[in-house]
Amino acid sequence: MINKIVKNVIENQFKGYNKLKDLPISLFVYWPYCSKICPYCNFNKYRDSDKVDHERMSKSLSRELESFVKNIYLNSNENSFIRERPITSIYFGGGTPSLAKISTFVETIETMKKLFPSSLSIEDIEITLEVNPDQKDLKNLLKDFKKYVGVNRVSLGVQSLVDKDLHFLGRTHNRIQAEESIKIARDLFDHVTFDLIYSRTIDQTLEQWRNELRYALNLADGNGHVSLYTLTFEQGTSFYRRLSSKGNKFKIIPPDDQKSSDLYDLTVCEAEAMGFQQYEISSFASSHNQKGKHNLNYWRSGDFIGIGPGASSRLTTLNNNNNNNNQISRYSFKNILHPKEWMEKLNSKEILCNAFIEDEFNPTIPLTNFEVAEEMLLNGLRTIEGVQLSTFTFQTNGLTFDQFLNMKQVEILQEQGFLILEPTCLKLTGNGRKLLDTIIPKILKY
Repeated sequence: MINKIVKNVIENQFKGYNKLKDLPISLFVYWPYCSKICPYCNFNKYRDSDKVDHERMSKSLSRELESFVKNIYLNSNENSFIRERPITSIYFGGGTPSLAKISTFVETIETMKKLFPSSLSIEDIEITLEVNPDQKDLKNLLKDFKKYVGVNRVSLGVQSLVDKDLHFLGRTHNRIQAEESIKIARDLFDHVTFDLIYSRTIDQTLEQWRNELRYALNLADGNGHVSLYTLTFEQGTSFYRRLSSKGNKFKIIPPDDQKSSDLYDLTVCEAEAMGFQQYEISSFASSHNQKGKHNLNYWRSGDFIGIGPGASSRLTTLNNNNNNNNQISRYSFKNILHPKEWMEKLNSKEILCNAFIEDEFNPTIPLTNFEVAEEMLLNGLRTIEGVQLSTFTFQTNGLTFDQFLNMKQVEILQEQGFLILEPTCLKLTGNGRKLLDTIIPKILKY
């Protein structure tokens, strides 16, 4: 049995990428509308209403994907080579994408299949849909998304299984609806994940969170995926403003650093005791097969195309301005935020490529090797596997860890038990992951 487990771990170890053709491409489809704006959410979101132009949104999403491929990918002088890299995952996120008409995402899928003919069959692509537990007629809605769109993975925004905390978080569902949604999803899909938020306020105790977490993992029945996040207070949100509220009625007091650390340790311990292995700071899976392919591609610095208002993209291409054919360039794109402006841009005759924010998009200027390396560390060190040297060297055109990192600080952090530098990878320890935001600036050569 032990040999079988070891064999499975070895076979599933990520070795990194060192060729452009091996770099995965994911598709992110952003639906910006929500039935209610949550007080902790800083995403690009707008209140849903009967004024939402679903048909125009649908056409705009497809047009944006077409224009991205035709004007960005195919103008990279790689011609059909890019199209031979298959789409490996599709994520319908938001906002609340389940509020969109199913026909909208059917059209998106058909456009993707036309533009990426070498992609895997739709059954073999991970296709995730975000859903709220109190979605109207949830069972039939999920059946239709599965049948017509090809959705094979569902992400439920549960957030809590305590009614008073759901009220505090501004959620519109209750504990019973959350439990029912998990059961419905598990009956229909082999791959189900749900989110829980902890470290909510100073009042949350370790014992309360332990009981809630155990109850939640029992609902998952030892199979699937959970995302367990600490509550963060982002600028521009209602919760952020309440941190500095002078009135006791509205003021929020978050847990101190020590308590947050204790809650995190408890989370990892309890999840792993119930068969959910941590593979990223907030992500736990019951098996390798249950890990989220889409988010793993982000953390491993793969390519992704983001369509929809405010969506981001990353693109890696051969550097055609360099005589060395092995040199690559990586670009960052950011879409216009407001849906109306985004649609107007996409449907105007002036469209050049996408509804990109002009100041943030210049097709002749790639990210610097330093910017690519920094982004790789910020994303990759979130994972248990860390940053693979092969991918790091490939994506930064030959940089090695010792050329980019402050090796004296790396050595100190290794001695303190926060960091591990191996011949093939750089990764954080369990204690190091809790201090990710403070460790990154220390190890960079500025």
